[in-house]
Amino acid sequence: PLRRGDGEKPFVIWVIGAEDQVEAQLAEDGYFDDANFIDQAPTQIVMIGSNLRPLCRGGGPLASLGADICGASPVIRSAGVNEWLFMNKLLGSVPDLVVAFMPDVPELGDAAPPKSPLAELPDGVVAAIEGTPIVITSRQGLNENNAMALRCKLRDQILLPQTRSPFSAKAGRPQAALDDNGWFYVVRGAGALAKATMMELHPAIGPPPGNSRLPALFWGILDIKYDVSKPVFDRVKVLETGNGRTSKFSGDGAAILKRFRERYTNDEDSADFHMYKVVSADKKLTHDLFERTGFEHLVPKQVCLPRKYSKTLAKTIHDALNVRGNDLIVLKLCNRSRAAGVLVTSAAELDKVLHDILIPPSDVDAWCQEHVARMRDGHPVDFGFGGCAFEEQKRHWWSNESPVFLAEQCCSSVPTIVDGASYDGTLRVAFALRRRADQPPSPPAQGDEPGLASHDLEI
Repeated sequence: PLRRGDGEKPFVIWVIGAEDQVEAQLAEDGYFDDANFIDQAPTQIVMIGSNLRPLCRGGGPLASLGADICGASPVIRSAGVNEWLFMNKLLGSVPDLVVAFMPDVPELGDAAPPKSPLAELPDGVVAAIEGTPIVITSRQGLNENNAMALRCKLRDQILLPQTRSPFSAKAGRPQAALDDNGWFYVVRGAGALAKATMMELHPAIGPPPGNSRLPALFWGILDIKYDVSKPVFDRVKVLETGNGRTSKFSGDGAAILKRFRERYTNDEDSADFHMYKVVSADKKLTHDLFERTGFEHLVPKQVCLPRKYSKTLAKTIHDALNVRGNDLIVLKLCNRSRAAGVLVTSAAELDKVLHDILIPPSDVDAWCQEHVARMRDGHPVDFGFGGCAFEEQKRHWWSNESPVFLAEQCCSSVPTIVDGASYDGTLRVAFALRRRADQPPSPPAQGDEPGLASHDLEI
């Protein structure tokens, strides 16, 4: 059994393989402040990793637990692997528990094995945790064969077989295939940790169903920017949602459409199908729903304004999005898809772009006649774009029926090198929204219309 910390000797937890933009950022944001909420015993947490920000927080009252609860929040410190003096102090007391959050593990197709969470630790630190319980978390559950292989390889070094975490984001969905830190197991000592993280383990994701196809309420897509160099809550930004039926899945994405057609069928007779279709087609409504449900960190900062030009409009957008100079802004129409009307401009040039797209020609009839004549006398598909995408986008803005438009901060992905050039790619994710099969639909709350609640659905 683990001992309980006291005033003279707090319970010590080492978090090894910590990253500055993940564990250290979460600690700074307060996500470790209630780590000792069960017994409120004196606790010290030490983040150990490369290039960590200095951390020195905690020890205050656990106010969030109520005035009738005694105890203090954990003291949290960080230690870079090269901070030898501090490391020597750490070695003065062996930790009571070590945690490795989602260490890299071998996967099929890897050209080289992943780096062990012990690789950057000084030898003295590795030796100090040799007999210590080590908690290893994962994003995926193990299938039965891998779980048995793990038990056979570690034998008495495994203290607790893989268990579902009750504190993860999807703890209430036992059938979830993916869940950050959703599973954990406990081994004894650094040697067992090294063995466990070098095993090629496969997730317990079930095979596709047989010949039957599953009904889906909605088949949708997300266009995402992803950058691992940013803090954990800023890494993912959802730029767009859309209807999978009207989205392109060509080239490398063709397999996604093929997989959907093999596994699912659209339940188009359902009223819910049409509701989700409406939501995905309105960029403003989608953004508002993200914010309303507590996921505002997943969408870019956005401002919605009347589609009417004024000399102060650009400044209003600058102030709302906190952009200046060469900062990039994305202009969008609320009800258009497949990049129609999407323009990227710098803050410095925003006023000119707004003037061009929000003020159509004063004599629309004469403008149309000029372009009709060009098509009649020249080429029938000469729409007057002249190879300029901006000219095409202006037509979308001039003809749009929505009274408002959107301006967003421009988000970027981690650069991808293609043919020697840096490319800011966008990740397209497809999903099928289904009724949960493991429970009947929830009755509507008093005053609500009949329908599906969020916990009645699964992706």
